[in-house]
Amino acid sequence: MKTFILVIGPNQQHPVGMNDAIMIHDFFGKMHGIENCSLLINEKATIPNILRHLNSITEGIAPFDEAVLLVYFTGHVIPKVFNGVQDFILIPSDYDGYNPTLNGLRGSVLNQLLPRKPNCHNLIVMDCIYSEYIHAQQERSYNANPTAYILSSGINQYSHIMREKLNSIFAQAFIDTIKKGKQLCKSIKLSFIKNELAGLMQQLLIQQNIGLAQIPQFPFHGVKDFILFDNNQKVPSKSPKNISNDKTPLSSMISKLEKVKMNDNILFRFNLLKFKYSKIKDENRKGIYSHKHRKELEIIKAGLILIYNSI
Repeated sequence: MKTFILVIGPNQQHPVGMNDAIMIHDFFGKMHGIENCSLLINEKATIPNILRHLNSITEGIAPFDEAVLLVYFTGHVIPKVFNGVQDFILIPSDYDGYNPTLNGLRGSVLNQLLPRKPNCHNLIVMDCIYSEYIHAQQERSYNANPTAYILSSGINQYSHIMREKLNSIFAQAFIDTIKKGKQLCKSIKLSFIKNELAGLMQQLLIQQNIGLAQIPQFPFHGVKDFILFDNNQKVPSKSPKNISNDKTPLSSMISKLEKVKMNDNILFRFNLLKFKYSKIKDENRKGIYSHKHRKELEIIKAGLILIYNSI
């Protein structure tokens, strides 16, 4: 079975959404070896890039291939009614801030761009507020399965505040659900994700005192249960590499990695770690010390090693 994953996080001014997108991409692409895993964040999450990636995925699926496409969107959507039908508009990074109808991507249009092959199943995960307004447009034909949606939450009048409290709860819960499925099941089905994710989110929301109006929704209208991940598939092995031992200075690790050629996604993560490291060093030079610095430096070091092992 072929598995394709497209993670989209266009909001440059919302670090939570950007971090969620990177976390989801790294979980599937690096930890579980899914080769066809693409990440579009910040300025790369434009409508042309999104359409280009979807078209490339469709072309990579032969007419009768067993395939699954997961599109994970974390960002902003705007509810909109077109011709009396509730729809939604995804806000890309090239949105001009004025006219979402012209500069956004309609959900119904996105759905029409998904692969329409007899044995290809599509799942769209919307990790965003206002998700209760998302109308799951279902394109039905004799040779295509309807699209399944997972909506990260419902909404109430406090949703803009709740979003800050939710932080990375949903993305992490989605990952934890997949991890549990890999431990318990030979294959992870859509029904398993629905049941486990709903239960886990309910527990987390109660623990953090967040309204249960935020529990995920699953508009699977007309969708038959299907396998999302086959745990019997072999993960490509990769020889481990090391650039450090416990005593290697972070500055030396960064200097070595600066000489290595990276693709845009890895380079973005590397620059982010360098920025965090330089910020801590600047604070130390000014005499500002924090008990959090040691933990942050450990996280930065682990991230640098992860980057090196992935290139």
